[in-house]
Amino acid sequence: MRHSVTHGKIDENTGAPSNTRVLSYLLAALCLIAIAPLFQSLATWDRDGKLAETAFVIRHLSLPTVVIEIFIVYIASRGGFDPAAVYRNLELKTKIAIIVWSIFAVFTTFFVSSDILSSLFILMRYFIHCIVLCCLVFLVLQSENFNVKKWIEFLTIGALLYLISLLVFVYLTRNSDSFPWALRLPSATNIRQIGNLLSILAIAPITALLARDHSQKAYYFLAVSLIIAFVTWTGTRGGMLGLALGSTLGIIATFKFTSLRNIALLTTSWVGGALFSIPFFRPAADFGLFRMVKTVTTDQQLSPGRTEMWRDTFFEILQNPFLGYGSGNFRQNMLEKYHYDFNHPHNVILQYIYDWGIFGGLAALVILLSVGGRLLASRPQGSAVRFLAIAAFCTTLTIAMIEGTLFHPLPILMTIAMISPALGLASKSALRV
Repeated sequence: MRHSVTHGKIDENTGAPSNTRVLSYLLAALCLIAIAPLFQSLATWDRDGKLAETAFVIRHLSLPTVVIEIFIVYIASRGGFDPAAVYRNLELKTKIAIIVWSIFAVFTTFFVSSDILSSLFILMRYFIHCIVLCCLVFLVLQSENFNVKKWIEFLTIGALLYLISLLVFVYLTRNSDSFPWALRLPSATNIRQIGNLLSILAIAPITALLARDHSQKAYYFLAVSLIIAFVTWTGTRGGMLGLALGSTLGIIATFKFTSLRNIALLTTSWVGGALFSIPFFRPAADFGLFRMVKTVTTDQQLSPGRTEMWRDTFFEILQNPFLGYGSGNFRQNMLEKYHYDFNHPHNVILQYIYDWGIFGGLAALVILLSVGGRLLASRPQGSAVRFLAIAAFCTTLTIAMIEGTLFHPLPILMTIAMISPALGLASKSALRV
């Protein structure tokens, strides 16, 4: 769907917003996305480490992020967003996958789930994620003057503001011997989630650092270094692995986008950031660079606890393979049987199939992979938009294979923000053919 646009006015024939208004809506949505990590951090600021009931709900359900996503949908609706029109323009296989997933997801929520309210809320979060992606693609598609440099700049500023909030929290809390550091830092329910989120956020400044035609290299070099330093401090191996693989695949897919000099800059910022983290205050043994190096270089498995959970999750799937158990029920069900106190099985494939059964889960994976296929087919081959999208998608998907990145709303929203420009511009190019 494409509106005809008259600069500064509402088109009299279609009623479509002018390009100026569309740009303002897109900028407003971008601002909300950029501040989402900081907003989530401040909303879950809890220095005593003891969560009251309200604070627990806000943190575990990621309510601040959900609120921002709802505002983004509202902004897009003011810009003429039409969900039905977006659905009609999808590929047939994607339409079928959405229908299949929706049927099984709704059915398991109301007729299988042991906690209907929890399952319904988490299912609604997934629907909102899908709508937000469509909203951003729509706004980019309707904008005649999309600026990827501005997009990257805002996302980088948002990442640094989030990082500063975490540094301030750590500094103010560093003398507390009783504080549960792994579980109570703001914005997440586990320190690894924070490391994973920052790894995804790092893709924005990495894109600017690698781009041939991007200025302010020193600023983005520093931004990457600081983010890497904090990710290293968290001891998050999955985030570092995902970022390394995602960046590498992004470079391979857009080889004309960067140069050897810029790759050397990225490598230097990465190594420098990791080394810079060494003197940081470490609140526990499972933090820091040496913890990461030790676990990688020893003869240990990826994680005995994780592989056991995967095995037990697979066994539970076999008990109810066609319908699953409903989204949001993993913790309650697995805690009773296996004493796993987690919201997800730390693997996106098992997560979707456990939640919605074989048909519903595979349909969800088809939707996810169709987005990836669309990104790989996007043009131009050497653009910053393409690198940003492919690197972010691959980083998130890699982490999601060993973590719960595609369960938590905040990393999903940030990934959506990075892939939507490529999808929107690809749709615009297709319409012009």
